[in-house]
Amino acid sequence: SLLLCLPLVACCGAPVSATNTTAQLYNVYGNGMLFQQNEKAILSGTAKSGDSITLLLLDKENKLVARSDATAVDGTFTISFNAPAGSFSEYTIILKCKSVEFARLTDVVFGELWLASGQSNMMYPLGQSKVGSKMMEDGEKLSKWIRVLTEPAYPQYNGQDSLSLVPVDPQPDIIDAKWI
Repeated sequence: SLLLCLPLVACCGAPVSATNTTAQLYNVYGNGMLFQQNEKAILSGTAKSGDSITLLLLDKENKLVARSDATAVDGTFTISFNAPAGSFSEYTIILKCKSVEFARLTDVVFGELWLASGQSNMMYPLGQSKVGSKMMEDGEKLSKWIRVLTEPAYPQYNGQDSLSLVPVDPQPDIIDAKWI
């Protein structure tokens, strides 16, 4: 059910700058990610209640495209901005807690976000096909513009093995999720 919520909460473990803040993004946000174009883009994470969170969206020339401010409540924050139209432009998102940078997402794009799910058929990697294995040998990429959020086949929830405890309620994060 978390995957169904990703388009709503916007959609890897983001490299986080070393800071004195305890604020951090959830793992579903990361470098190379994709947001739905022309919609509200939402990021969430954890921070001390009352902390001020600032989001800056910068274009390729480091010009400010959007700015948003929020306040953490009950140990979490949600911050949003209006996503630009889809394009082949890559952006940077900087998040600050009390004016100290705690996350920087690079190579972020805006376009069409599709949700795909399934069972074992969704785990068939392109590299296992004849053409795909040749592409891998040659170091060829299918497209730098296709972005995929991957998650472990058996993700952990709240620090517990998913085989022993599968959550009934939607989870705010996916441990070891990443954008490729």
